[in-house]
Amino acid sequence: MKTLKSLRLLLLFLAAMITNSCTDMDDNIKTVTAEDVIAKNSALFHMLQNVTTDSDDPLVKITCIDFIYPFVLQVYNEQLQVIGTVTLTGDAQLSAFLGNLPDNQSISLSYPIQTTLGDGTVFSVTNNTELKIAIDSCSKEDILLFYGSLFGGSPHCVWVVPYFKDADNKYAGGVFDTNFDGTLHFTFEGETYNGTWTFLYVGEEFHMNINLEGDSEVANDWNIDRPAQFYNDKIIITNTPRNYVIQRKCKETAPYAIGDEGQCRRHRVLRQRLLQQRLAVYGDQQNRFGIL
Repeated sequence: MKTLKSLRLLLLFLAAMITNSCTDMDDNIKTVTAEDVIAKNSALFHMLQNVTTDSDDPLVKITCIDFIYPFVLQVYNEQLQVIGTVTLTGDAQLSAFLGNLPDNQSISLSYPIQTTLGDGTVFSVTNNTELKIAIDSCSKEDILLFYGSLFGGSPHCVWVVPYFKDADNKYAGGVFDTNFDGTLHFTFEGETYNGTWTFLYVGEEFHMNINLEGDSEVANDWNIDRPAQFYNDKIIITNTPRNYVIQRKCKETAPYAIGDEGQCRRHRVLRQRLLQQRLAVYGDQQNRFGIL
């Protein structure tokens, strides 16, 4: 009898231990939410595609950030249940995987992962928010460099103010002669005005900034920091009541010769200007995700 009683107590003790153990395991299991995964229709998913997909369009292909492989992706169904894991070893594999992912599935990355910036700096990303900030900042830098080199990167091109029916034509006939170092000269009705130019983002909005020296009417009209849009060889600058339009005009170019200013140096100068602007606004503590 005593032995049977002892056996019953032992069984009750083991049952209690198993119950507590299962409860502890359940407490340690993290519930996956929509914030933890990357849906196929999300902005972050498309950013990942742009990082890993080759494209001739500089506004699509993000070149200033690279993932360090290998790392692991988890795949989820519509109920946010894990249905598989994939170990990725390169951009081509990741790009193909993202392209073939069904619309009703989502993914998550096994953080932390490491990325390499355009300047060779390696840093660790620990969650989706940090990843989106890093890629978004990097994408903006690529866009600023592309348009900066287009606007100020060629000694054979100028930007004229053409006459357009629906534009502000007050300065039609004016000419902007731009330099890649951020300086420019604006000539209108025989007068030349010195100034500076830059492109920047104000939040998510692309802006053009022009500043002409002096306090003349021309200088005041063109001292601007406004939303702008590129359309092929034109820039449309927001202005009330009618927008400003400037258009790129290029002359025939001579063959490139040794000693001529190259595109790589122009990009280095533009990149340094972007870094100086970012540090002036955010300080060193924000440069981790400045991607410069």
